[in-house]
Amino acid sequence: MAINETQYSIDKLDPSVLPQRGNESWKYTRLDHLLENQYHSVQLATNINTLSLSDENYYLVNINEEGLEHNLPSSVEIDSLQNNKFENTPFNNDIATHLTQANNKMGYQFSVVKNSSLDKPIMIKYDFKNKLAYINLHNEFIVNSGSKLEVFEDFSSSVNVFVNYMAKPTVESNANFNHVIIQDTKYGSLFLHSYDGKVLSNGTLDSMVINLGAKLSRSNVYINLADENASCSAHGLYALHRDQHHDTSSYIHHSMPHTYSFQLYKGIMDDESHGVFTGKVRVEKDAQLITAEQLNKNLLLSNKAKVNSRPQLEIYADDVKCAHGSTTGQMSEDELFYFESRGIKKEKARGILARAFAYDVVLKQKNLTMRSEIINHLIQKNIVRA
Repeated sequence: MAINETQYSIDKLDPSVLPQRGNESWKYTRLDHLLENQYHSVQLATNINTLSLSDENYYLVNINEEGLEHNLPSSVEIDSLQNNKFENTPFNNDIATHLTQANNKMGYQFSVVKNSSLDKPIMIKYDFKNKLAYINLHNEFIVNSGSKLEVFEDFSSSVNVFVNYMAKPTVESNANFNHVIIQDTKYGSLFLHSYDGKVLSNGTLDSMVINLGAKLSRSNVYINLADENASCSAHGLYALHRDQHHDTSSYIHHSMPHTYSFQLYKGIMDDESHGVFTGKVRVEKDAQLITAEQLNKNLLLSNKAKVNSRPQLEIYADDVKCAHGSTTGQMSEDELFYFESRGIKKEKARGILARAFAYDVVLKQKNLTMRSEIINHLIQKNIVRA
């Protein structure tokens, strides 16, 4: 896939390459204001150093402008990744993919030794402190046959930044990958996220993406169930306030028979925020006896908040179990009245109902340590109350 890299150079981005409303994938999301900020490209260092800190709940990885430091066990191998390879996915022509190709192609490969399992999850923390920095990062996760890996990625920043991040997991036969990404960069930031997952026979990929920060964020999620008995769950939560805008585009590809996918994406929109969800499940002609479920639910907390939801099925097989749906609504006045009639003030009642709505996604996370980490983020953002 050849592109004109000059057009996509962040320092002199050509306005003509920005997606317009005629682009169906970007129909409800504009990137025009990307040109308003003078982002400068930051090349991350390739250093891989040992981290002396320890944590009883996680193995730790810190990634910032100075490179990577970690305290991972020997069963996880890390290499710097600078010659990124791009598979043929529905997002090949997306601007996020083109930016990854055109700019600094920095990242790391995490590979788990065959038939191994870590005794606790890996926590990868990103903390970018260079104002208006453009960070282009591409990480690969190779979960070899018979292995199990759990990773929690935490993106944050104390200044406004532009992050373009691609995660590329490969789950081999009889392996399991449990993966959480939380995006909580400073309000005013721009965050583009691409997910290119592949699952082989009897493998399981559990993906959860939580978007809380940035002024504008976009997630492109692609998972290919490439062998028989491969399965995935792809869940997400976007909780927005002020004039935040988030757009999730999900594509689950059932390439082979006896494959299984389950999706639940929820949005909570307050103030004048805007949420967008586009979900597609594609079932190939020979992918018989598959199960695919997709559901998007949205909760509007103000009259000015809005959402666009487009669940889609593209089915070429004739012996399948597929379901999809979407709901959008405001808090029920009857429910609020019920709380008020029992002495619970309206604002507290709103918090209780919002928590119940969000927890429907959070409780999909089976690892209690990782689930607790998600809840702590939601509490800190006052999305739910302790």
